[in-house]
Amino acid sequence: MTPAPEGRFRLRAGAMAAVAARMNRRFALTAAMAFALLVALAFGMLRGDGSGPRTLVFGLLLLLALVALTYRRRVRRFRARWASFEIALEPEAIARTVEGYSPVRIARGEVTALEEHAAGVTVRGAGGKGLVVPRELEGYDEVRAALAGWRRSGGPGA
Repeated sequence: MTPAPEGRFRLRAGAMAAVAARMNRRFALTAAMAFALLVALAFGMLRGDGSGPRTLVFGLLLLLALVALTYRRRVRRFRARWASFEIALEPEAIARTVEGYSPVRIARGEVTALEEHAAGVTVRGAGGKGLVVPRELEGYDEVRAALAGWRRSGGPGA
């Protein structure tokens, strides 16, 4: 049995733009739905109380401020997590570290399942531990091949 290649793997810088664009689209959709809901509530409930358009404008401005603050915080967190994401592949273990989350380390003997899907490879370990090796990882094919070797050498799915 040949040992798995060792190394530390980080996310590709160029892939961040595509992930950020997806995040921005989802955030914009959520904000648009919140604005639409506020307008619907204003016309449905507040109008009968004699509240004028000022109430709606105040609510929209307040919501806009909250959206701007939330978006700024979310982008900062996203960039910090993207920059800190790392997969460490050892001959007998795989580990993931990322800012804002507890580190995860799964020994080869603890692996209960390896699942490949559109986002990458999920490694599941005993005790509910798990980590995803994303396709955006530099060296993804190398890590994927090493994990496939774990399967062939008597690991999960053998």
